[in-house]
Amino acid sequence: MNNASALALFFEEAFEQSRLLESLLLSLDEQPESNAEDLGAMFRSAHTIKGSAGLFGLDGLIAFTHVMENVLDRLRNGKLAIDKPLLGLLLAGNDHLRQMLAHYRREPATPFPEDVEHRQLLAALEEHAQFAQPNASAPPPAAPESAGSDIWHLFLRYHPDIFRHGFDPASFLRYLGKLGSIVHIHTHLAMPDTLLALDPTTCLLGNELAFRSQANAAEIAAAFEFIRDDSAIDILPPASDYDAFAELAARYGGAAETHLARWKDAGYLPAATPTAPPLPAPAPSVEA
Repeated sequence: MNNASALALFFEEAFEQSRLLESLLLSLDEQPESNAEDLGAMFRSAHTIKGSAGLFGLDGLIAFTHVMENVLDRLRNGKLAIDKPLLGLLLAGNDHLRQMLAHYRREPATPFPEDVEHRQLLAALEEHAQFAQPNASAPPPAAPESAGSDIWHLFLRYHPDIFRHGFDPASFLRYLGKLGSIVHIHTHLAMPDTLLALDPTTCLLGNELAFRSQANAAEIAAAFEFIRDDSAIDILPPASDYDAFAELAARYGGAAETHLARWKDAGYLPAATPTAPPLPAPAPSVEA
């Protein structure tokens, strides 16, 4: 899939999610007794639009949808009560979201004009989102029990045609920054034998990352939604054992020991768990 096709698919799905959100909001208006399933579906609609917009750098859309997402999150968690004014505000927010989608579909490289209406609507939503403010007097958060308990390891081998399809590997790394922080990165370059064989339109890159994040596997994998069918994307969750790395190294081709040594030097590998040799069978006793 090339970038133009991926962008067209994004807008198709985003408008569909917006229509679903509107339908669920209208059903709440008719039946104010909310249920957890519908509230969860509304949150996921906004979350899906925001997440996918991040892959294309649509920053204005990301920022606006993020605020709506937070309001819907408070609703589904019972921290905010639904009423007519709030429903009207969310419906207006969803209408505005569709205007933003239409703008970016026409001009994806042009920022959305943040006029008075946009700022007023955003401010009204932010009042309900109640973003946490830093508290200088609060004690620092306790350190995690294990320093690597939230460290994922990502191994990315991009398809040679990724440049021709309009994608930039750096955009996926920037998007990961919205989910956590990259604490180590190794870039692999598969150079041809001679410079004459080097084609600047062919991607020869790969990345190996240690990635600190509280996101789940599905959220991290979604960052690569538009290239995962062609590229090799391997994600090892926190606390993966040595055997998981060894299996991946064997699939990578070349000498598995070379990959394992590189990952050991980068601090990726847990200690190998030696397999104890079987105990010898007792010698048969001989009776006199």
